[in-house]
Amino acid sequence: MSGKPARLSRVALVAAPLFLLSVYPVPSSLPEPPVLATGPALPEVADFATWLARPGVGRATAVVTRADLAAALALRPQQLAAFVVEDAAERAARRYLEGLPFGDSIRAAADRHRLDALLVAAVVEVESRFLPRAVSPRGAVGLMQVLPATAGPYGAADLHDPRANLDVGSRYLAALLDLYDGDLTFALAAYNAGPAVVARYGGVPPFRETRRYVERVLGRYARSREEVEDAVVRARDPFLPSRVMRVAPAAAP
Repeated sequence: MSGKPARLSRVALVAAPLFLLSVYPVPSSLPEPPVLATGPALPEVADFATWLARPGVGRATAVVTRADLAAALALRPQQLAAFVVEDAAERAARRYLEGLPFGDSIRAAADRHRLDALLVAAVVEVESRFLPRAVSPRGAVGLMQVLPATAGPYGAADLHDPRANLDVGSRYLAALLDLYDGDLTFALAAYNAGPAVVARYGGVPPFRETRRYVERVLGRYARSREEVEDAVVRARDPFLPSRVMRVAPAAAP
């Protein structure tokens, strides 16, 4: 019997400080953070802070002030979402590229140089048919058929390496688009025949090879975009028929 009061006294000694902490918040030696400018998403936070300060909610939570919440939200508002919502078109394009050889590397190179990955994929398909060891009669190398002289300023060591080739080809294509103020037809013509030839003729040169090249890349690019758009529509309503028409080859006479 004599041990029970002793145990109770020890429990009281442990519980008393915890009770006092719950009633009186521990003073902080840190200065109160400044109240930062609140954005359009902060009214809910203000309401939450007001609720925390209400009597009866719990004084222990008063250590989180409205200034704390405003500062946390104003500094990094984009990191409060639990998941990053991917746009439906971006998701469809990613899935389309995953079905292509070197699709991930194509998307990475395009993202680095702010190009549409579908455009880069169209250039790769027309240039090399996704063959990393391809070499043209003129000495163009790899997936994007880059000339060693073109790759020299970019410091590429091995143009047969798919990632290096895609990086150089994408950088060069992006530079051409900047040169021609975003005119894709001029940029593709220069990619095939060279900027000096485009300048000499004031546009797409009258070479059958170059004109055919521009038409093929633009056509492949347009078809891939149509397939991506079709995938977005079918993802929203899987019972809709496909809008992408695939023409069967003509029968032999």
